[in-house]
Amino acid sequence: MLGHLPFFINPDAQNALIIGFGIGITASAVAEHDVGQIDCIEICPGVKDAAKFFSTFNNDVIQNPKINFIGGDGRNYILLTNKKYDIISCDPTHPTLGCNNLYTKEYFQLCKSILNENGVMCQFLPLHKLSLNEFKILIKTFSSVFPHTTVWLAHSHGILVATDHELDIDFTILRNNLQNLQDDILFDPYLFTISLLCDEDATNRFTKGATINTDNNPYLEFFTPNSIKRENWDINLSALIKFRIDPQKIITNIDDKDKLNRYLIAQKYFLNGLICKNRGDIRNLIESFKMALKINPENVETKIFLENELRQLHMLHPSY
Repeated sequence: MLGHLPFFINPDAQNALIIGFGIGITASAVAEHDVGQIDCIEICPGVKDAAKFFSTFNNDVIQNPKINFIGGDGRNYILLTNKKYDIISCDPTHPTLGCNNLYTKEYFQLCKSILNENGVMCQFLPLHKLSLNEFKILIKTFSSVFPHTTVWLAHSHGILVATDHELDIDFTILRNNLQNLQDDILFDPYLFTISLLCDEDATNRFTKGATINTDNNPYLEFFTPNSIKRENWDINLSALIKFRIDPQKIITNIDDKDKLNRYLIAQKYFLNGLICKNRGDIRNLIESFKMALKINPENVETKIFLENELRQLHMLHPSY
């Protein structure tokens, strides 16, 4: 979703910058769109050679002529480059793993300085291994640089999206753009719509009073044992969901509002299932997914998740 989301906001983007290649999933998603060049900065150049082992997942993206793979430090590249970009997608590792400098106010300011007019900035937002206070610090730091911040949910993690204007997405255009994707899940414009959680006002209310993470005050560089508690994932998600907005505040011209309502109601059970999974409560996980599917049988994603969980459960307990 980190790769697709910015193009639904700025479908006319001509170039893109990706910070962090990993196994190439985000780069593969970006390459599906009609964009000229994709600069991808990766501090560990060896992953370029490893990408071929994940070709099933990344569509052999390293061979795509759009990709310009650059080995090096992402922040230094942004500091030194003369290029400007229509889209920046940042997918670094978790801040507690030694890359806090990709989550500071100064870093986000550098990113903002190389965005073109109408550019879009997307940032990976971890829900795990952060206390609620640290989680708010991360979001507050981003939104302090990008006032027009929205928060989106991609199951196990969130996505911070920034534009230079208040976001407004036309559902009809969104649906047409989604039809061009070869994806069994993302083709559903209603599923995409309900992944929106917070607009800029809700984001500001959620992070009110939070501290800013800076180079000189790197709060996210250091953490206590409380940060790595397993339950932090669902604590952060549950807290964020309380501030969710009606997606129609941003995504307009939705033609079937009853259908949207079914998706929203079913999503509550789906998210509860994810929380149960994080807690190791498999029985309630299955029941929550079943209820979500009963309310909204059109949601292919829920069906896939339920089938996967039942398959794993049957492998562990054949009699189930």
